[in-house]
Amino acid sequence: MRKQPHETKTIRDFNKDAILDFKINLIYEIWDNIFGEKNVNSIFNNFHSTFLKILHSSFHKKKVLVPKKDTNWLTTGIRTSINHKRELYLKSRNSNNPKSKEYYKSHSKRLSKVIREAKIMHYRKQILASQNKTKTIWNIVKSETKKG
Repeated sequence: MRKQPHETKTIRDFNKDAILDFKINLIYEIWDNIFGEKNVNSIFNNFHSTFLKILHSSFHKKKVLVPKKDTNWLTTGIRTSINHKRELYLKSRNSNNPKSKEYYKSHSKRLSKVIREAKIMHYRKQILASQNKTKTIWNIVKSETKKG
């Protein structure tokens, strides 16, 4: 069985003890630097920096191994379309224009169909090139259902 390569990802550890520590630190924090200000921007900046200081001290970073996703089906054209979709979303979200929203929806549907077809073609090639087709099919099923 061929093992899938992994990559290292850094995440924060949100466990029960850390959450309790976070709550206690929030309770015992002296918030005078926030309530003593008159300027809204200063109030926000002070709150934000204090909150982040507590958050980072309570929830420590840890490295975890994450299996790499099989994205060989992802072409430069699809990546470009995904970026375009993101731009359309941002424009339609901030717009009251129904045509903008409709164009975003139609582009999203087309992109979904293209991605689905690209995956089908990629997996079909994998299955045809495989020595053990049944095993390859099950590995594809696992990877697509996130159980691999």
